[in-house]
Amino acid sequence: MTVIYGLTRLHYGADYLGYTIKSLAPFVRRHIILYSPTPTFGNYTELPNPDDRDTLMRVAFDAGGNGIEWIEGRPVEVAAAVRLYPDADMFIELDADEVIQPELARNLLSDYERGDLTARIYRLPFLHFWRSFSYTCDDSAYPMRVYLPKAQGADMDYYPAEKGRIFHFGYARREADMRYKVALSVHRPEWRQEWWSDIWGAFPDRLTDLHPVCVDGFWNAQLYDKWQLPDFMCDHPYFGLDKIE
Repeated sequence: MTVIYGLTRLHYGADYLGYTIKSLAPFVRRHIILYSPTPTFGNYTELPNPDDRDTLMRVAFDAGGNGIEWIEGRPVEVAAAVRLYPDADMFIELDADEVIQPELARNLLSDYERGDLTARIYRLPFLHFWRSFSYTCDDSAYPMRVYLPKAQGADMDYYPAEKGRIFHFGYARREADMRYKVALSVHRPEWRQEWWSDIWGAFPDRLTDLHPVCVDGFWNAQLYDKWQLPDFMCDHPYFGLDKIE
């Protein structure tokens, strides 16, 4: 039997964390939370974290129950999880604002069991939600999200988009959460000066050239039928909003 663990490196993100956990729950033995009370990527900010430890822990255990493995005080890195769980065949990593499409998880499992996944790391295709659940942006930047510690093949490969997506809600959240996200971002020095006023603040009138760093039409929002999302996403408090503010 294939042993799969979910993995989330967590500092903030209570608005989507429970849905992240629910999306992986049918496919994983445990969901590992590597928690850090301080930022671990990019920059430091004096802005207050919108989510304290107790809130995040409550959200995680409400969503995952006994399937949650909450770990703190260890390095917030994939290698730490690999060392702690040597029985794992696969780790699927999701950030706290990401939800895996069920078809993608099923295809990953079936491809692995057929022996079709031979690389040690796979980059997965994303769909980025923009200011609501009704608009999405597509791009070709596939983040690393699958780790196969027992694989003997190439270091890295790309998983085909036709087999499913990860839904990324990092740009479909309240402005206060976005302000904190931007303040911590490793890309903060590259952030477009006009982004807050002319792009983020111009929704829904502006739907083109939306990416905060890349220009020349890298992100263009298209209408998306939110009823295609996993059923549990219908319970999200943002689901019925035309614009998340």
